[in-house]
Amino acid sequence: MKKILVFGLVLLFSLTNAQLTEVYTFTENNKPSQSDFEYRNQLLGNKLFYINVNSQGQCYLFYKDGSGNPPVSVKNVTAAGATSTMPTTILTAKVSGNYFYFSTFTKKNNTNSQHEIWRTDGTEEGTVKLLSYDGNTSVGYIKVDNHPIKTTANPENSVNGGIIFSASSTPATRSIWFTDGTVSGTQLLKEFAAPEMNSYSVWPMEKVGNLMLFIRYNTDKFIAGRPWELWSTDGTPGGTQLFTNINYAFGKLNNAFYFVDFDRPNAVTYTEDGLTVGTKPAPNFMITGSQILNREELIFWNMSPDNTKQLYHTTNFSAVIKIAELGTEPVNFITGNDYGAFGYQKISGTNTFVFFDRLGNKSVMQNNLYSNSNPVITLGNTIYMGAMEKNDPNKIGNELWRFDNVHSDLALDIRPGVTTYQSWTFVNETSPSKFFILDDQLYFFINDSGITKLVKFNGDFTFTNTAGNNLWTDRQNWKTGAPPMLTDKAIIPAGMSPTVNSTAYAADLTITSPLSLNSDLNIIGNVNLNSNITLNNSKLNLKGISSTITGGNANNYIVTNGTGTVNVENLNAERG
Repeated sequence: MKKILVFGLVLLFSLTNAQLTEVYTFTENNKPSQSDFEYRNQLLGNKLFYINVNSQGQCYLFYKDGSGNPPVSVKNVTAAGATSTMPTTILTAKVSGNYFYFSTFTKKNNTNSQHEIWRTDGTEEGTVKLLSYDGNTSVGYIKVDNHPIKTTANPENSVNGGIIFSASSTPATRSIWFTDGTVSGTQLLKEFAAPEMNSYSVWPMEKVGNLMLFIRYNTDKFIAGRPWELWSTDGTPGGTQLFTNINYAFGKLNNAFYFVDFDRPNAVTYTEDGLTVGTKPAPNFMITGSQILNREELIFWNMSPDNTKQLYHTTNFSAVIKIAELGTEPVNFITGNDYGAFGYQKISGTNTFVFFDRLGNKSVMQNNLYSNSNPVITLGNTIYMGAMEKNDPNKIGNELWRFDNVHSDLALDIRPGVTTYQSWTFVNETSPSKFFILDDQLYFFINDSGITKLVKFNGDFTFTNTAGNNLWTDRQNWKTGAPPMLTDKAIIPAGMSPTVNSTAYAADLTITSPLSLNSDLNIIGNVNLNSNITLNNSKLNLKGISSTITGGNANNYIVTNGTGTVNVENLNAERG
């Protein structure tokens, strides 16, 4: 039951959740000004870089570490002509080597803008403007980030001791540049004519061997069906050359960059050095969508004539294995998950989602959430996001949610309750956003009654029996404040006696106290026995490709009562 909190004008709260640490409370002059940037890409070492735009329109570069210390003001990076109504903002960012590179944009009027690229090492003297030019307000941005190929790994932008970036310093051009982090080492590599700039683009893509690949969209070749050009560069003008025309890019997989070449339609093409091409037989169907998992596995799908989708898996296209039939709904991939929720289909006109993982396992989930955070982030193979329930029947508001390929779950109602002022009632909420990870800890920003705060989520799934009822599914009985999902490591310490009272999940399970199962327990990883498990007409399901039970002996064992069973899935010759 939510508490009703009555206040006069403004009621400020302090965070007291054991599962959440309030790291720092920002002021107007040092809080992040960007609303929806990918903050996880703005990390150099243990420093998160961001900008603050003050009331005068001045733009300052800051960094914040994971401690409670105040953020450090690095440098004023305001462009000439910036105002309070048209301030300088960061557009793209990339960490490479010892530097954090970022491009800025400042709108001067309806037709002109200022474009700049900077690099920083976190010091004022080490924060240097590398290039600056006037440009069009709607196009011509400097891009230092990589083309958004679907991959769980952060694409590399590194060549010849620097990075490449796209810019349009000359009117009606789209060009590729190189910088080694110095003004003198920033040079134009190749300038491409772009009469209609909205119809042309150049974008860094990925590193292979010692070369960087970049993509150019050339609308002049659209009619011929060859608009996408793949180029390679060693960071010098002479070493920048057209590599081939492509139809589709998969991305980097096991040190090779895979794509579909326009001139080799019946093969999957790859390069390991950006200079030579290798081919492998293509599947006998059209690949419709794909995502690379940690640079080691490729998951992709195709669509049959009847509009049904099939999910496939490969490591290098030497062997392609169909792992699931997905039905007719559109397929969406979720970035950054190993064996949890990897992708999903939404059933049209319903709140029903069909999730699938990297093994092709499918599950149906009723998802009643609106997400307010894009992108989501993954930690320990659990996906976290800021979201709220449709119609908000439980009066939770925008709070922290998580999900795997089985179900969604409220990870934490950070600011519970509602607030009543005169005749109005407001649901308390904190709108978690701007997620990033430091030292394997999940950090994010919240808006707590109008105050910006940095918080850290303590994802420790140790059973505590705080509620005193020994129930696995009671949120109060876990240190994190929520029961584990299929992607969480669960720990049952000594002195406990938990009972699984409805279907439960965990990635790995370590028990040092007796555990009773009155309902099924699903494990995707391993079970480490330092005590006993009793199955009362229930199942212990080992669902992983290499799930095992360790620690069994004369004192630590599994008891089966009635129809209790241990089920081992994904058996092979090695496992029996």
